Amino acid sequence: MWGFLQVSNPKQTAECSEHKESPEKGRTSGARKTVRSFRQSWLEGRSWLEFNEEASVMTCRCCKLHVKYGAGCMGAFVRGCSNFRIEAVRTHELSDAHIRASYLLGLANRGRQHDASEDS
Repeated sequence: MWGFLQVSNPKQTAECSEHKESPEKGRTSGARKTVRSFRQSWLEGRSWLEFNEEASVMTCRCCKLHVKYGAGCMGAFVRGCSNFRIEAVRTHELSDAHIRASYLLGLANRGRQHDASEDS
């Protein structure tokens, strides 16, 4: 009967659209939330990375020392970072602040080793 108008039956349209909707669409309750945690494997090859279990945060040994001696900025890895994603660790280790702090601390450590060898 609806063929002459080239319109589908309204009852069929309503029924079909209900079945075509994704069950995921608009779902707010019952959605799984991933609980992230620190991974010990992130410490491998990163002597600068520390994990404080009590506070449940990651910190950067180099950047904390750099700030302690009056330079650098108070970034997340100085205050304590709880963003437990490898991307956060990689972003920090490639940041200008971290590279600068690591370089300066490396120079300071070499200077201390040189001074100690002169005392011998």
